[in-house]
Amino acid sequence: MPLMVSSNMGDISSGPKLYKIIEVTLGYLEGRYDTPIQYDHDWQVILLTHEEIQQRWCNNKHTYNDTQYANCVSEAGVYAYYEVLSGAIILPRSMNLDRTHDVASVVHEVVHFVQDKHGLTWRGNNHKCMEWLELEAMTIEMEIVNLLELHRPSWYLEHNS
Repeated sequence: MPLMVSSNMGDISSGPKLYKIIEVTLGYLEGRYDTPIQYDHDWQVILLTHEEIQQRWCNNKHTYNDTQYANCVSEAGVYAYYEVLSGAIILPRSMNLDRTHDVASVVHEVVHFVQDKHGLTWRGNNHKCMEWLELEAMTIEMEIVNLLELHRPSWYLEHNS
């Protein structure tokens, strides 16, 4: 599966580590889903500031309602996400791949990318509910964090239990 990273990489030195995390995740997910690949698209990683992430997320959800968009942006609750229609994994430019949370965020969004390829997201023939997709992504995130033998602080364990 080709790797594409957009040209707006914040800290290019994190590139090789980012690729490795993505490769491990894709390898781990190989053969996990029995549904055929429905959307055979290459993926891309886009690194943005936290403000840009929030604006992009809210613009996708509330394009036609200025009040809802403003409320969404003010909440600032989105750290990273997978953008279904573009196939892009949106990550914070400030991420530090030495932190378990940031590695887990990459893994989590790659899982959503693979789910989408197999038609499991809302647009697919085999779509699952949002709760199933999130639980699956969180479960795999924890499995890979364990596989990589990353330090798991107590707050992380509590958050993902």
